[in-house]
Amino acid sequence: MSDWDLMAVIPTGDYKIEVRDIGQVVWLPLSRLNEVLESSMVILDAVTDGKVLCGDSRIFDDIKDRVRRYIEERGLGQD
Repeated sequence: MSDWDLMAVIPTGDYKIEVRDIGQVVWLPLSRLNEVLESSMVILDAVTDGKVLCGDSRIFDDIKDRVRRYIEERGLGQD
């Protein structure tokens, strides 16, 4: 049996991960993306593997670009 991992992008607020019966729900405040990237590897996986289920996909595309740059600048994608 598999679970769902969901990420909700919110304009501001607290970054948090809630464990629910269905899986994890990650709350990502867009205003704190840079700070969250420094402290959570969960976001890297969520953004690189994620798909938009609802909302403005341009926001997610912007987040993906910012995460991609973060990974490249730190050499995290290199073996």
